[in-house]
Amino acid sequence: SGREGAAASSPPPTPASPPVAAAPVNISVNASASGAPGTVTVGHWFWTMFLMCIPLVNLILVFVWAFGEGTQPSKANWAKAILLWILVGIGLTVLFWGAILGSVVSMAR
Repeated sequence: SGREGAAASSPPPTPASPPVAAAPVNISVNASASGAPGTVTVGHWFWTMFLMCIPLVNLILVFVWAFGEGTQPSKANWAKAILLWILVGIGLTVLFWGAILGSVVSMAR
């Protein structure tokens, strides 16, 4: 009868296996020539910096890269940051020349 009680009882629980980590999912919209998604190659950056040295062309290209379609995300973000720096520069220039003009006007009185 001792054996019957042992057979009727449930087997000992097995230890839980550790959770399996899910493989990372790589979601990419653009892939560069190097194969890495969303990256801009050194050659692209070389020509980007060269084109940024040409007056007026650089301003037009920054707008195209910032708001145009088909631009790699890192270059689009870089172009938007450049536009923000341009706005900061314009604001500081207005403040500077306003202070100069204000001091000249106050000296003339």
